[in-house]
Amino acid sequence: MKKCIICLMVFLVACPAFVFSSGFFENFNTNRGKEHPARPNEIAWGDGLGVGHGKQYFYFEGFDFEYRPSLFDGGLRIKINPAISYITDTSGRTPTYTFVGHSQGGLRALATAPVLKTQNPAEYDRLDGIITVSGIDRGIEALAGGVGVLGQKMMTDVNILWNGARATVSAFDPTFVLGSFIYFVVPRDLTEAVKSASALLWFFDVGWVPDLLAGNPMRLREIVDMSPASDYISDYITTTKPVYEMRRVQVGTRAVTEVHWALNLWGWKIFPYLVERSEPVYSYYAHEIGSAPGIRVGEEMPIGYIVGLNSNTLGMADDEADIRYKLSKYKNVFEAARITHIMKQFAFLGFLTGSPAFCYDAERARDFCANIDAELNYLKGSTENDGLVAKKNQYYPTSVHANVLGTYSEGYKGFPEYNHRNIIEQQRVREEINIMIEQSVTRRLR
Repeated sequence: MKKCIICLMVFLVACPAFVFSSGFFENFNTNRGKEHPARPNEIAWGDGLGVGHGKQYFYFEGFDFEYRPSLFDGGLRIKINPAISYITDTSGRTPTYTFVGHSQGGLRALATAPVLKTQNPAEYDRLDGIITVSGIDRGIEALAGGVGVLGQKMMTDVNILWNGARATVSAFDPTFVLGSFIYFVVPRDLTEAVKSASALLWFFDVGWVPDLLAGNPMRLREIVDMSPASDYISDYITTTKPVYEMRRVQVGTRAVTEVHWALNLWGWKIFPYLVERSEPVYSYYAHEIGSAPGIRVGEEMPIGYIVGLNSNTLGMADDEADIRYKLSKYKNVFEAARITHIMKQFAFLGFLTGSPAFCYDAERARDFCANIDAELNYLKGSTENDGLVAKKNQYYPTSVHANVLGTYSEGYKGFPEYNHRNIIEQQRVREEINIMIEQSVTRRLR
């Protein structure tokens, strides 16, 4: 029976959830709407950014949200040599040039330069500088604990909403029969169901979201390489391993029953009722707390950082207003379910059909919908971010690399009004890129 229930949930819950997630990510694909032609190795030749300076550059594209995981995925490292070949074959049209990278492209630009220096010093000597725009220069903070930790965090949120749905369905069951079935038969934790769905969906090439939820790193090498602690970053960008501290992530719960009191308008206790809540169970992982002492790009090479600071993740979707409207409605529904389960405890059957537990689940789901921005910041690993990438991961401080483009005391140029998706499309940002391109000519040490 339990296996049948799990299969049913995979079909009714996990699959629609994946479809929604894929559509949402497609809405803010960082490569959409670019005027740069795509190349097989995701690098393109450009002739300025529409401002008129005419300085030429190589543009490294960001992560493709239509990425398809594979057991044969070689990750980001297999893109370095094709990029160098493309640069070598096409760079003859100009004496010097600059690397410009957006999102994941910033990470790949920083990794490509040292390899170019080793393989072809003469070609490297023609490189004036590197500019990253909302770059994941130090990896994505959300992946600090690895794919498994991020997947578990996301599954915790999935379970919160799933249990809120269980509580809502059972709340409006006057017969108590359906509520009893949900409480005693339908599982509260969808982790195993999602893992089963991931294994099943592997045969249908449906994308990377199920593998991420299941914490499956073997098929997500490109995403694994974007972790701050990845071998890719330590092999190609940083010169030493960073310093870590142990942090925790919730991996489960245990039930605790408490006595609460219903109060009248004057705050007097009227009658007691039970609430069965869950206490979190944690697992621990290593988290980066310090900067790397150096990067492989030498001080002869100037680097410019343009940092997005608009942390509104939902703002990267085309239908943010509709999403927030629906979340507000869901919040009200979960609150109604919570109140209903309190009232059900007047009837003795309410205690036998899980109302104390459902009351707690509805409350958690309500709070999740009400505090969606804080929940997303928790996933992103920082309250200061561009909607996807933490601010501190978009640049290296001057203590790590001193030859920085721009004239800003922070060591970067920040744009509080732009997010990870739209920053590369903004005229002000493109003007700043061209200023940095011009500065790189004089700040490059040869």
